[in-house]
Amino acid sequence: VRWQSSHGGAPRLGYVPQRTNVDRNYPLSALEVLQQGAPGRAARWGAARQAVRREADRLLHKAGLARHGGTRFVNLSGGQQQRLLLARALMTAPEV
Repeated sequence: VRWQSSHGGAPRLGYVPQRTNVDRNYPLSALEVLQQGAPGRAARWGAARQAVRREADRLLHKAGLARHGGTRFVNLSGGQQQRLLLARALMTAPEV
């Protein structure tokens, strides 16, 4: 199984864990968890950062979590956490 595509772009496979074992003190919000999934360090600055934010907002909406962007990950229900992790896997635009 190739985890990265042969052309060096997006990952070939996206991954969503079935279970999470997150410390109850995990401080990141749903939006921040999504933004962590953005590829590359360049996405942290300028126009790339704005593009990451737009994509994160789009995926929050698509996952039915648009109202929960500021909610800490640990305060989401189990189903909401799973949907958020699925959206995070999609941040890299994997082939599968």
